[in-house]
Amino acid sequence: AVAEDSTYCPEEFDEFFKQRRRWTPSTIANLMLLIRIWGEGRLRNQNASFLFIFYQACLLFSTLIGPATCILIVQGGLEYVIGYKTNIPLFLQIAACLLYAWCCLNTSQSFQLLLAKGLTLIYALIMTVVAIGTAKQIVLAFVTNSTAGGRPLIMPVCPTDNAKELYCPGGQVLNITDAKYGRLSRQQCGPVQLSWDPNYCPEYYDYAYNQTRTMAVVTGEDYFDCQGKERCNLISSEDYFPAKDPVLFWWENIKLPTNSTPPTPDCSSSSSSLYLDLSYRCISRTPTGLLQRTIACSDEDNVALECDEGTELDITKATYGRRDPNQCSAVSSAWDPNLCRDYFDYAFDQTDTLAVVQNEEGGFGCQNKTRCNLIASEDYFPARDSVLHWWENRLQELTNSNTTTNLEPPDCSSVYLEVSYQCILRTPTGLLQ
Repeated sequence: AVAEDSTYCPEEFDEFFKQRRRWTPSTIANLMLLIRIWGEGRLRNQNASFLFIFYQACLLFSTLIGPATCILIVQGGLEYVIGYKTNIPLFLQIAACLLYAWCCLNTSQSFQLLLAKGLTLIYALIMTVVAIGTAKQIVLAFVTNSTAGGRPLIMPVCPTDNAKELYCPGGQVLNITDAKYGRLSRQQCGPVQLSWDPNYCPEYYDYAYNQTRTMAVVTGEDYFDCQGKERCNLISSEDYFPAKDPVLFWWENIKLPTNSTPPTPDCSSSSSSLYLDLSYRCISRTPTGLLQRTIACSDEDNVALECDEGTELDITKATYGRRDPNQCSAVSSAWDPNLCRDYFDYAFDQTDTLAVVQNEEGGFGCQNKTRCNLIASEDYFPARDSVLHWWENRLQELTNSNTTTNLEPPDCSSVYLEVSYQCILRTPTGLLQ
C-alpha cells in the first residue's frame, strides 16, 4: 500500500510553532510504537530490517537528547566568547526550559506563543554571538597553530639568539608542553662537524640534559617562568641548562660496552652547538586554568592588576628580586644568575612579599579587590641585608670549603616585582570579603 499527502508550508511564526508542537510529539509517539512492536512489524513487512529498526531507535534517542544538546552547544560557545568557564548560562537555559514547560501547562495558548517568540529572539541573538566568537577562536588557532586539541607550535631557540621571544596574541597565554636541550638535527641552528654522531649523541643528550629539569627551567618561577605568561624571553645557554656529566664520562662509565674500545663520539657539547627545542600552545586565560602573572618594573610608577566585573583578585604568589635577565631594564655584565638568585632568596622573604601585596595594612591590599595598583620599590620591599655584606659572608663560606670563585661581588641591583594571581567569581561562600 502507498500513502501520499500534501500540506502547506507555514508562513508565520504562530503557524510554524503550532505545526512543530503537533508534529514533534506525534513523531516521538510513532517511533516509540514502532520500536515497541518491532518484532511484529518485521513479520508483516519484510523491508523493515533490523538495521532499519536500529536506525529508528537512534533517531528517537537523538530527538530526546536534542534539547540538552542545544543547551550544551550554547554553553560551550559562550565560553569561547566570554573567555573563561562559567556555569551561569547553563543554569539560565535550564531555568528557561522549566519556566516554559510550566507555562505550557498553566497558561493560555496566546501567552505561550508570545513567550516562545521572545525566547526565540533571545536564542537567535545568543547564537549570533556564539558564531562570531567561535569564528574568532578558529582564526586565532589557525594563525598561531595552537588549538588546545591541535598540534603544538615547535620552536628552536638557538645559542646565537640573544633572547628568543615567545608571544601569544589575543590575550592568550603560553602553555609549555615540552622542552628539550641538546641537538637532534645536524642542520638545526647551524651545521655541526662531520664527526658529530647522530646515533649516540641524542642518547647522550637525553642522559646529560634531563627533560624534567629542562621543563622546570623553562616553566619554573626561579628561571624563565614562561608558563601562563602572554610573552616570555628564552636563552639557550649551558648557564641555565648545565650537563649532568661530560660526554667522556658518560661514554666510559655508562655507555661503553664491556671489552670494547671504540672512540668517544663527538657530540660537540659546547654551548655554541646545542639548542633548546620547545613545544607550546597558546590557550585562553581562564580563572580555573593557568595562573596569570604580572611584572612590575622598578622604573615604572605603578602597574595595575584588574579583573572583569563580578570577579575579584586572588593573589597566590609574589616574588621580589630578579629571575629573568631580559625582563624590565637590562642588567649589567656583573649580574650573575645563580649568585643573584641566591641573594634574592636570602634578602627578600617571599612570605613577607606576598603579605605586602595582599594586605591593606602596610601594603597594597590587592586581595579580593577588582582593581589594584602595585609599585616595585624597596620602600615596600626592604632587603634583609645589602648584597655586599651578604657576599662577604658567602665568600668566607666558599673559602672555608676550598671552592674557587670570583672575588668580585655580583651586581644584583636591578630588581622587579612578579605577582601570580587569578580572577575568581565573587561569591559569599568563597574568599573572605
